[in-house]
Amino acid sequence: TAPRPEGQIAALRRAYAQAGFSSATVGLIEAHGTGTVAGDQAEVQALTTYFDEAGAERQRCAIGSVKSMIGHTKAAAGVAGLTKVALSLYHRVLPPTLGVTEPNPKANFPSSPFYVNAEARPWVQGDPSLPRRAGVSSFGFGGTNFHVVAEEYTGNFLPKDGAVLDPWPAELFIWRGRSRAEILEATSALLRKLEQGAQPRLADLAYTVTLQSGRATDDQATLSIVADSMSDLVEKLRTAQTLLQSNAERQHTPQGIHYAEQPLVAEGQIAFLFPGQGSQYVNMARDLAVLFPKVRAWFDQADHVLAERMTPPLSHSIFPPPAFSPEVERLQQAALTETNTAQPALGAVEVALYHLLRSFGIEPQMVAGHSYAEFVALCVAGCFNEETLLLLSEARGRFIREGATEESGTMAAIDASPEELRPLLAGPDVTEANRNAPRQTVISGARASVEQAIERCAE
Repeated sequence: TAPRPEGQIAALRRAYAQAGFSSATVGLIEAHGTGTVAGDQAEVQALTTYFDEAGAERQRCAIGSVKSMIGHTKAAAGVAGLTKVALSLYHRVLPPTLGVTEPNPKANFPSSPFYVNAEARPWVQGDPSLPRRAGVSSFGFGGTNFHVVAEEYTGNFLPKDGAVLDPWPAELFIWRGRSRAEILEATSALLRKLEQGAQPRLADLAYTVTLQSGRATDDQATLSIVADSMSDLVEKLRTAQTLLQSNAERQHTPQGIHYAEQPLVAEGQIAFLFPGQGSQYVNMARDLAVLFPKVRAWFDQADHVLAERMTPPLSHSIFPPPAFSPEVERLQQAALTETNTAQPALGAVEVALYHLLRSFGIEPQMVAGHSYAEFVALCVAGCFNEETLLLLSEARGRFIREGATEESGTMAAIDASPEELRPLLAGPDVTEANRNAPRQTVISGARASVEQAIERCAE
């Protein structure tokens, strides 16, 4: 009755021999994962041994178990695991395994082909010729070892929509009217019903309210509220009542309440400003890549374009395996901050968001970029195509990295105007490098000189 790695390895060998491809191409393993010491240890040992034999790369295959979400389910466990994997392939999303705060150190995941996936992540596949593949294990008493191999469908009847998130993290409510009084009346009526105990689903209510408002016209007053729960909506409706009674033509609060007597877009044009190096962070746009197939598909393309230039793939640096310690988080952020990674990563994310906004009907009349992102602005303005942007970004970042030495100097951003700063920049080897904002100036120069300038500023 004790689990044995030898029997499980035999099941794995038979499964992949029948499937006709190497386990090194698998991106997700739905483990038997009962949570028992002997069972989990034997399973990880078997998987690691077999995948290592196939030459699988380090930490490139997500591993988890649906049992952490629904319990063991006994005879239904294998069917539950297969259902989870089928949906993962269908939506191209790596689903989370819940409840993992620290993976078992005996599994030695950092040195294995596997990582525990504790958060929903886009399943990015940089090789268009290689479909997404997954394995499902189900191991029973007495040596009944089963492993099923699944591969995504890539034919003509692919789904048009992405994964469904219900509920969404927040909902948008829009009221339009011929006057302030009309909006005040509509929101007051809704607030009364909610305070009296009405409990519609937040998403349903947002859909109904916005649908009733109709399409925008140039002469309509508009109130919009972003709420993440029914209690949040009630609180913001109360705040909105006060704002609407103030007679101000425009009201905007950081909490997500916006009112305008006339549509703001009627007064001007839309501009997109793309942020430059320094704005990158681990998992940027991950939620959007999970929910919107167009966003995820762009990361597929970015990995494919840069496949021969970047190891690991670009998406692996943007969406690394979940970190279970502050130290790993710091290492992941440091890796993404490196110029040779940060620049193509920002380019990929910003183009993905540009396409997403356009799919919503939001088109810019002007584009601009800060620092590196001038290249992104040039790309979306039509000066060169997106593949060129990726290749240019990778090359530019690599050249900067290769040319850097300890003597290359450093930069610092200081909250001061150039006029305030100049008297403190003594010496020829510190210079004003960039004016980020009226009261933020970037200086550059030799490392020791910049550090002295920082000290003078602090004093």
